[in-house]
Amino acid sequence: MPLTGASDHGVSEAIYLDDPEGNGIEVYADRPSETWGRDGTSILQKTDPLDIDSLLRAIGPSATAYDSAPSGLRIGHVHLRVGEIARAEAFYHHILGLDVTAHRPGAIFMSTGGYHHHVAANVWHSNGAGPRSSDRAGLGWVALEINEPAAMEALKARFAAAGIPISPSPAGFTASDPWGTQIRLAAAA
Repeated sequence: MPLTGASDHGVSEAIYLDDPEGNGIEVYADRPSETWGRDGTSILQKTDPLDIDSLLRAIGPSATAYDSAPSGLRIGHVHLRVGEIARAEAFYHHILGLDVTAHRPGAIFMSTGGYHHHVAANVWHSNGAGPRSSDRAGLGWVALEINEPAAMEALKARFAAAGIPISPSPAGFTASDPWGTQIRLAAAA
């Protein structure tokens, strides 16, 4: 699978590739959070060249090949293409309740619990876009786990106050952002 990029973000080291539908995939390893640069509530992130030689030296010649993802691998964050940053901030920060951790030109980064970002929204390839077509390939939904039962009820109230319809699901509910990406909210198991 061809690589589409490699970057040192200060908070993590990342390699980029695309899935068969063209969705960007970032395979990354976080650096310890105590080493992340901060400016008030913002977490400083950069985009510098990745030192691939250093990574190869860390792996060493005794590394074995594997035919599947390592156990414990998880999705740490997603980047969503949106049509407007202010509307994305209104939805993901003010309604969904994510904390804003950084702004960059054309992007906003958000998380919970002091993480650098669980969700980023950008207009780098989608400025001014409207709702996505449901018959188009690409990311159609994102699932988020809610750790506190009271938070689930508060979320339902915020969606109702904003006039955003929700659909019940076995573990929680689903809503859609302004561009039609479904946000599936579920109580943590």
